Amino acid sequence: MFTRTRSTPAPTPSSTTTTTAAAAVVSRRGRFAGPVAAVLLGAALFAAAPVGAASAASTPGISPSAGMPGTSTTGVPDGTALRVHEGDLKITVDGTVIDGYDIRGLVWVEAANVTIKNSIVRGRTVSANIGLVNAQSTKVKNLNIEFVELAPTTPQVYLTGIYGHDFTLRDTDIHHVVDAVHILGNNVRVFRSWLHDLSHFEVDAQQNGGPTHDDDIQIQSGTGFWFKDNVISGAHNAAMQVTQDRGAVSTILFENNIVSGGSCSLNIAQKGKVTTAIPAVTIRNNNFGANQYNCNAIIDAGTLKTATITGNTRTDLKAIKIISRTTA
Repeated sequence: MFTRTRSTPAPTPSSTTTTTAAAAVVSRRGRFAGPVAAVLLGAALFAAAPVGAASAASTPGISPSAGMPGTSTTGVPDGTALRVHEGDLKITVDGTVIDGYDIRGLVWVEAANVTIKNSIVRGRTVSANIGLVNAQSTKVKNLNIEFVELAPTTPQVYLTGIYGHDFTLRDTDIHHVVDAVHILGNNVRVFRSWLHDLSHFEVDAQQNGGPTHDDDIQIQSGTGFWFKDNVISGAHNAAMQVTQDRGAVSTILFENNIVSGGSCSLNIAQKGKVTTAIPAVTIRNNNFGANQYNCNAIIDAGTLKTATITGNTRTDLKAIKIISRTTA
């Protein structure tokens, strides 16, 4: 076990068995300040697969101001006791609570009403698109993640922060992944979180050898999305990219965020399996910083016509720039 300042022991997940423990001291952002001895919770559930070496470079973004999500308000709180879990963690029991863990692998959620809190997920070497946390199972309902840091030990072209549906992030810090939040279904909420410093690779086989299309938030299907009171930056492609590549999308609330980065910070496209306008889009009371093309949002014309866009500002005090994209 590590400790920050608190010594409250972390409970053991229902799907694993604790065998050893040792203490150390850690500082914020997951950097160790003392010796470490691992807590073995069980063998890795999935073997690591090697990938070719690649270099990652993150992009600068807005630094959080006082009272906004950042180093001191997101991720594992100082003083939290952490137990090390070596290998992947698979959660199959409804209602499981994971509290105070340092997970040296991936997390797979295949149950309802799971809570992961006061923990860090570091990942492992992978050879296909995967999340540090994976919530793609049809069994996932009401997954709650709070005061968690998703930060790979080694950034890789295939790694995302979280993949899936039916989850809520609160006070979560996600960085050095290609996509921070990748949504493939309904009911996702992100509150008071810090999405930043994404990994960018100049060569990505999934982009025909071109660079990665890294996004802080990517939505590909579903309904019922709230993004409120976050700091979102550090993406090359978009802070929020919306398509209908996996199915119809509707009901997006993007409110009270500090947002920067991307070619255009928000990119909302009707393309995909469904090409009709995306209904119930609200973009309200956000503060926009710099991006590559001085374009705060580019939105397909049909969607823009019915969207509610109000109260947004820019850090340079200029007028908000929204591009209407014509579709066939």
